[in-house]
Amino acid sequence: YLNSPIFAGIYITDKDYSNDNFLIGGYKLNNMPDPDKVRYLYDLAYSNGYYFYVYSQSYGSDYYGTEDYWGTYIMPQIELFGKLTLIPGLRYERNHTEYTAWRIPYLGYESVEDPWVEIKDMDATRKRKNEFFLPMIHCIYKPYHWFNVKASYTHTLSRPRFGDIIPKWRIDLKSVSYNNPFLKPALSKNIDLYFSFYGNKLGLFTIGGFKKTIKDLVFNHGIIPLNQLGRPDEITEMFDGLPGEIVIGKTIDWRMNNYRDAFLNGFEVSWQSNFWFLPGLLKGLVLNVNYTKEHSEAKYPMIHKSQVITGYDTTVVFGQVQIKPIMETVYTDTFYTARMIDQPNDLLNLIIGYDYKGFSIRGSMKYTNDLFSSAEYNENYREFTQERFSYDVAIRQKFPLFGLNLNAFCNITNIGRSKYVVINKGSGWPTVERYGGIGIALGLRYEL
Repeated sequence: YLNSPIFAGIYITDKDYSNDNFLIGGYKLNNMPDPDKVRYLYDLAYSNGYYFYVYSQSYGSDYYGTEDYWGTYIMPQIELFGKLTLIPGLRYERNHTEYTAWRIPYLGYESVEDPWVEIKDMDATRKRKNEFFLPMIHCIYKPYHWFNVKASYTHTLSRPRFGDIIPKWRIDLKSVSYNNPFLKPALSKNIDLYFSFYGNKLGLFTIGGFKKTIKDLVFNHGIIPLNQLGRPDEITEMFDGLPGEIVIGKTIDWRMNNYRDAFLNGFEVSWQSNFWFLPGLLKGLVLNVNYTKEHSEAKYPMIHKSQVITGYDTTVVFGQVQIKPIMETVYTDTFYTARMIDQPNDLLNLIIGYDYKGFSIRGSMKYTNDLFSSAEYNENYREFTQERFSYDVAIRQKFPLFGLNLNAFCNITNIGRSKYVVINKGSGWPTVERYGGIGIALGLRYEL
């Protein structure tokens, strides 16, 4: 009876526990375990030999490796005609990685009597190398003291997370968790053009636009049956030795480089000013506002499933001729168009502050509209984040004490407890909800 998980669950439950404010009141949390009962049950199970070393869980998350990174650049500055500044440049980057991780097969049920000790020998090591020459040129034209134009053309990189290139996989009953050890950095070619205006009362006002063309964008492909990607031998070649005969009936989700270019363009407006020219106490007001409007487009690969007629079957039934089409399932490589992953359409940063002698206060608000967060090939599985607001306050007071230049400060972050919510497009229900608490930092700073 003790072996029953139902008994264990009933035994350890704290019947008096209740939390109606879980995730800011969005959910109720009941039937939580009692810590003392859990410890007692653990000691009882351990003393009776019910615990054993599960190698698949331990080794499946282990890895080790090295990563070497070299970089050098040249960036001269050329002044022309007293109004034009040219800053050409060239950067060279080279990256070598070598990681070792474990590739766990489908093990079925592990028990005290039958642990899988041979897992510690199922490791794989993969090396990876890439290098880039990244050109750039910046032009600054300042015809008047109150106006300038900045234009630039640059190449920049976005490297995959090291956790995505560790050469591990795990084969489960119905699915495969796979890491791609050969992910390449995404290369972005950027064009920027900005106009800035200065003035004693205006402050700094900037408006401009940008355009990016991104090669080898890294994204999560989404869940797909492996039998739609090819034959077992093709699966093995495509996924770095994954045993195709074993996994052909399972699903897989992995990160990959998009072999089609992605595009991002938009404009930005920014205004920074203090209102020293206003009368009385109003002259202490400070404003900093920045708004960005973006449009992005990426073509994500997908498999289109269709039925085609490959011939006809003629049969005679009770003297009547019946003709039936012979159907075959055909999978065709195609794509769907959507926004770039994790790129908003609208961004707004607003800071309003006040300065008076040694006192300073800043209140800030950041708005991000919804993000396209999951590029599933099945439209119903795609996910978007909800729009998000966050608020912070920073307070500072300068005061001299015994000839020392001291600053007392208080920073309050995440006022209102901003939440991060991911919504499934098909169901409309949340799949992820994350809430952060309010942070308060108090301190005293001494400046030399």
